[in-house]
Amino acid sequence: MSAARRRKPPVFTPTRVALGLLFTVMALSLALPGVAETWWVLGYLGLIVATAIALNGLRREPGQVLGRRAVRRGLVLALMVVCVGLVATPPFSEGQGPSAFLLLFFLLIPLNVALGRATQRVATAPDAFVDEREEALRNRAHRIAYPLFAVVCGGTLVAADMASTQTRMWVIDALIHGGPPVALLELLFVLPAMVFAFLEPDRLRPEPVDTDLSRLQRGRARAAAALLGLTLGTPVLLSLLMLLPPRVTAFTSALTASPPAQVGTSAVAPMNCKAFNADVVVGRGIEASIPVSAAACWNGRVATESYGMNRSDCHAGDTLAAYVTTLRCSRTTDSGGTLHFVYSAAVASALLPFLTQDVTVHIVIDRNGNVEQFP
Repeated sequence: MSAARRRKPPVFTPTRVALGLLFTVMALSLALPGVAETWWVLGYLGLIVATAIALNGLRREPGQVLGRRAVRRGLVLALMVVCVGLVATPPFSEGQGPSAFLLLFFLLIPLNVALGRATQRVATAPDAFVDEREEALRNRAHRIAYPLFAVVCGGTLVAADMASTQTRMWVIDALIHGGPPVALLELLFVLPAMVFAFLEPDRLRPEPVDTDLSRLQRGRARAAAALLGLTLGTPVLLSLLMLLPPRVTAFTSALTASPPAQVGTSAVAPMNCKAFNADVVVGRGIEASIPVSAAACWNGRVATESYGMNRSDCHAGDTLAAYVTTLRCSRTTDSGGTLHFVYSAAVASALLPFLTQDVTVHIVIDRNGNVEQFP
């Protein structure tokens, strides 16, 4: 009888399926409004793909970097931060571009691959592939993970459902939107590996023999670690860039003056008008714009608003992974006939919401049409 043929590797693996889905979503994202025009989003998704491929191409052992407890706990902390961000971030903002949901969703891929390499996937391995020590750690991780999952997730849902009508509506809204279900599934399937990575001690291994193969493996490991650091650090860096001074574009243009009006036998002076257009952009990559499009008129006695200076006109423009909160939107006319318009907003990164910058746009025009302040 001939020797048994070598078993071929499976065509469909979790990694190949995940990467296939990622490429598919990237291709479909080109059709979404605001994504194709944002060059860095597709570039960042490509970086995520490269990081996942590099991590998946490493040898089975975690190596000196991923074998350290501090590194593994850092991965666990990063996954928890991403899950919290998914719960707090809606998939899309109405009338605006994609929110931080896409970035957080795709960020789960390299983090999960890195966690699998760091733990050698022991948390999901069958008994035949683990030794006694790994089996004990695996069982302990499962005993801790699922009661913790039930208390944190189940307890939160029960408490929110029973607290008030507002919290009950939050639960319904959270289950409908894409962020909380994704975070729930992530914790359901990955929480045992996260507990395992948090509890397992440092893996102490002797230095490999200095051969061409070992040098190649170390080089690949360093490159994968660098890509992972770049993937995790890019959103943080872009969030910090929101603290830079905003970019302001502003211009005015004259509008057609209205003819004199007749009141009885006397004529009223004609109204001359001017348009004010401004766009204040906060951030680089992760950014938000504060647009202003208004017009004011004057006749030598008083300056008045023509359009664009009402409460409904104070709204954010294009945003990407950022939130805009209107702080003030007011229009007043003083005793001298000078018109004052103030639009103030707070801009925050959706990934690091504690990083905020206040932006204020002023339009001040006197009764003779002199622009005293803009923007």
